[in-house]
Amino acid sequence: MTPFEYVIVLISIILGLGITVILSGVAGLIRQWRKMAVYWPYLIWVVLVFVMHIHEWWNMYA
Repeated sequence: MTPFEYVIVLISIILGLGITVILSGVAGLIRQWRKMAVYWPYLIWVVLVFVMHIHEWWNMYA
């Protein structure tokens, strides 16, 4: 393997952990949906960060 491939694997793991944290937060929000007020800009921000994670991962392999 080349050094570039090692770096790509490390970055993929970090992005995967980031996606896990984002989806865990969304799951917690869904579980507590009735008990808390939802701030809509926060939801837009979560979707934006999720898409940025996927976009970064996709661009590494393109």
